[in-house]
Amino acid sequence: MPTVSAGELATTVPFLEELDAETSRPISSIMYWMIPQGTEVPDWWSPGRDKYLREFWPKVDPLKIAVTIFVNKAISVPFHVQPRDNNVKRHVQEAAVVEQIIKVQSGIFRGFDIEMSKFYQDFLTQDNGGFLYVMGYDSVSLPLSGAAQGLQHMDSRRCTRTGDPTWPVVFESEKGKRFKIHHSRVISMSNLPSPDMDMHGVGYCPVTCALDSATESRDVHRYNQEKFGSRPKRQILYVRKGATLEQLTLAVEHGDDKMDTEGLERFSRTLLLAPKNPNGELDLGMIDLASTPDGFNRIDVAIIDSTQVAAAFGLDPFDMLLNYGQGGSDAGSEVQERRSRGRGVATILSALRKELELKFLPSHLKASFDNVDDQQDEHQARIWSTRSEARQRDLTTGATTPTVERYRMLRNSEITEEEFGAMQLDDGILPNGLDVFSLFFSTDEIHARVLEPIISISENPLIAEDNDADAIIDAVFEVEKLAYEWYPKVQTAFVGQRIKQALAAAHKLRAFYEEEKMAEEAEMAAEEAMSAGMEPEMVMPQEEPVSSEDPTL
Repeated sequence: MPTVSAGELATTVPFLEELDAETSRPISSIMYWMIPQGTEVPDWWSPGRDKYLREFWPKVDPLKIAVTIFVNKAISVPFHVQPRDNNVKRHVQEAAVVEQIIKVQSGIFRGFDIEMSKFYQDFLTQDNGGFLYVMGYDSVSLPLSGAAQGLQHMDSRRCTRTGDPTWPVVFESEKGKRFKIHHSRVISMSNLPSPDMDMHGVGYCPVTCALDSATESRDVHRYNQEKFGSRPKRQILYVRKGATLEQLTLAVEHGDDKMDTEGLERFSRTLLLAPKNPNGELDLGMIDLASTPDGFNRIDVAIIDSTQVAAAFGLDPFDMLLNYGQGGSDAGSEVQERRSRGRGVATILSALRKELELKFLPSHLKASFDNVDDQQDEHQARIWSTRSEARQRDLTTGATTPTVERYRMLRNSEITEEEFGAMQLDDGILPNGLDVFSLFFSTDEIHARVLEPIISISENPLIAEDNDADAIIDAVFEVEKLAYEWYPKVQTAFVGQRIKQALAAAHKLRAFYEEEKMAEEAEMAAEEAMSAGMEPEMVMPQEEPVSSEDPTL
């Protein structure tokens, strides 16, 4: 793996060029973050709202738990870079190098997991979404040239979406300088993007989606803190007659001093007050401060709020309810484990994989997030086994065809597109369903180049009687030679796939002519036998007689 210094790698990190005012159309500015808001929660959407959300979620336990669970799940899924064609050794080696670059150099050697953790937090808690900068040399406003050098998280509150397809994001530095970033250098994602074109992809983050439930949970927690914390007064004792305000005040102060002496920091006793003159009349009233509202049950409220937060984050409710003893029995632990992986995590990893392949990886490499889990693999294997049995039954009865079943396997992610194409080629069929013989009439330059030895000696190699079988078979060997020399040098999976398809067409053509030759030779042998007055079957090869001295008898 190529090594670079931290100083050299730092030169790839934004931001090196100040923004030209006329090249962007920002919908907001970082300065608006400092504007005070008239209500507790600013309206959607404004930078002030994201500022509020960033300060709000760490103060609410269900949101902190949901963010932590989501980020930990996403980070724990192993990330890999793989070649699209494992037969190309150079691509296999390049995939290993690129994977190390992403994992090690991201964040200027902070590492891939650290940068992704910050990205996921912004995605979950900011309506503006999460932003990653694809590190590379040259100006950030120019297209990425050369290999990417890693990923760098960009603070969402400093990123402005412009709606410009060339420079979709403007970044504002701590010193107030603004930089336009070319689309090839930025990965931006938001949850539930707004269909309003003017918002340029600003969405509704999970915290926004669960804001009412989270606010209720915070208020309940605050209520309990105020009720149980700091030795709150449990009752108000007020005088109807029989004592003065001064006497009552002195009694309250005396009671507080006595509780301090007894070491009572949180529990408060009820004050008792009697007149100094035992013959006097004292009339008191009482207001209770310690009881909860009618019908209030903190566990029920917590469960409802946590379930709604889990739904907003795309997590399974059991992820949150385990904190309240609602996780269920051990018998259902396997089901809960599968469900707890979360749809939200899978969704963002799928979207991120596509972005990395588009912005970071060359076309002959692919990204993958594969959760290595024995239970999950075992469960998936049982599903595939059941499908395989049904598939074999349908093929045997003729209810379906191999091509149809392969399409189903591809749709169910049982095989990859590369595997699907290979299976089709083994049967002499292209991925689009056409016979590989159609390639002899293809206008594709790669197909034509590989099949040129055959095409050059026949306008239509599929008409056996118009062609010399030996010449066609010899031409197939020339095609093999050309393909085997060219394939190790290909730069993209696209070219490699075209070479494989052309080679499959040549092999099928050779088998076709060899069968024609065998049929022709058999026919000639039969004619010769008949002209000699012999039955045709008499000229067929006969087994050698076995010697009676053969020791195997």
